[in-house]
Amino acid sequence: MFIARISRGRTIRQFVLGTVIGPSVVTFIWVAVFGGTALHLAQTKGEALAERVAGDPASGMFVFLNQFPLALPMSILTLVVLWIFFVAGADAGTVVLGSLSTGGPQEPRRWIKLAWGVAMAAIAGILLVAGGLGALQSASVLFGAPFALIMVLMCAAFYMHLRSEARGTDRSEDAPLAPQESRTPSAGGPAAGETFAAEEPAPGYNRQPGIEKPGTEGQ
Repeated sequence: MFIARISRGRTIRQFVLGTVIGPSVVTFIWVAVFGGTALHLAQTKGEALAERVAGDPASGMFVFLNQFPLALPMSILTLVVLWIFFVAGADAGTVVLGSLSTGGPQEPRRWIKLAWGVAMAAIAGILLVAGGLGALQSASVLFGAPFALIMVLMCAAFYMHLRSEARGTDRSEDAPLAPQESRTPSAGGPAAGETFAAEEPAPGYNRQPGIEKPGTEGQ
């Protein structure tokens, strides 16, 4: 819903390029560069580096950055980018949940978005305290699986809607134009297929009966 709102006015081709093709290409480049470099470091630095990352996956990115110059500025930049990512994702989630829970307004009330944000933060915190990152990942898979089926049904419905719209457009383009009704030309009007030609009035002819021409009063 959030992506649909910010994509208003775009064509379907632009929408697919911006939401599917673009992120896929960026992800491919990211995995190729950082994943390939990480494999090279694991092969050249020994198994100690890989064991550190396996023991604490959350610190893997920072362990990776420490192997290169400017590790501290890059680590700070990574934290800033992660913060922007989580804040933007949480904001979009609160807008969608607030809209769905209040009947579909484009901009839910602020207190509704705040309530959903607090609820999401509380659920994530409880899961992290109770079972760590594994419990949070399991909950994401558990609650996300039903929505996968819903997404498939939405894709099928959207495809059917596009097909019906395309058929309606084709019918409107192929339909013959309705013949125009022939009218009997009125007196003084042009006949069918002829253009109207204005004629000069006769001398002394008044186009507005009852209104005397200037200079004729008293005659």
